[in-house]
Amino acid sequence: MYTIFINIIFLAIASLEDIKRREVSNDIWKAMVILCMPAIIFYLIRNGLREIIQYVISAVLVSAMAIALYLAGLIMGGDAKGIIALSLCNLPGVSGLLPISLLTFMNGAISTLLVIPIIVFWNLYVKLVRGISLFEGYRVKPYIKVLCPFIAIKVRYGSIKNVINIKYAIIEYTDGGQRTIRLTRIENEKSPSFEDDEYVWAMPLLPFLLFLLIGYILSIKGVNLAFRIAMLLMSH
Repeated sequence: MYTIFINIIFLAIASLEDIKRREVSNDIWKAMVILCMPAIIFYLIRNGLREIIQYVISAVLVSAMAIALYLAGLIMGGDAKGIIALSLCNLPGVSGLLPISLLTFMNGAISTLLVIPIIVFWNLYVKLVRGISLFEGYRVKPYIKVLCPFIAIKVRYGSIKNVINIKYAIIEYTDGGQRTIRLTRIENEKSPSFEDDEYVWAMPLLPFLLFLLIGYILSIKGVNLAFRIAMLLMSH
């Protein structure tokens, strides 16, 4: 229970930092590991070689996954550090045949999907109520037209310009005088200058550590969202 309490407290602190600044101090993760490690070491010494091997394999695999996801640009550095810290700060054990740190990441990633209906509703509101065209004047590939309304929002630039790179990422740029969209953050030198009343495509930068905290709480309760969703789909 001690390590669980420490993990929840520090994940909550990191989540607040992530929400405010989309940046988390390394000191949070260092303190989390330092406070948990004596209990982890005591447990491993008391329970022998099998538990030590299980702990090491789990920590190495989950940490490697976090680093790979970061290098692929799928998660931010603070998210990767949080996952690595969790892999070090949990006693050996599994929940639903998965290490708790891995199940935490899976539950957290699936929890982010709850944001999709909100994004879709906003884009429908912009199009149907405000009368703003979503793709008129853009040169985009068909698959982008399908995916974009699920992961990005059409929003007035003046509403987000002060929080670009903190809460939103511009994903459109001008190519040959015509607007186009790329479903990744556009570097500043490629972004055209926008007027405040102009509507642009921007991707919300979600505070993933908040979803990681949710995923951890679900995991210690033995909940596997992926398994539950699969069973739900198979039952229909």
